[in-house]
Amino acid sequence: MGGPPGQCWEDFSHPVDELLQLVEGWIQLEIDGRLLLPAIGEEVLIPAGARHSVRNIGDVKARWLYG
Repeated sequence: MGGPPGQCWEDFSHPVDELLQLVEGWIQLEIDGRLLLPAIGEEVLIPAGARHSVRNIGDVKARWLYG
């Protein structure tokens, strides 16, 4: 997944855990009100049912893996 600078994916929730890994760019994750700035290669667990948003806060396209 990915998107251009400034793009936001707001207020999602899933019935299963989700694992996200940043591979390029800079993103801000918000998980149940907690803000995270993952480094490239860092894995972040988004628990099932957690409200979360992803925001590209960099000046290049951000890309990440999730599943």
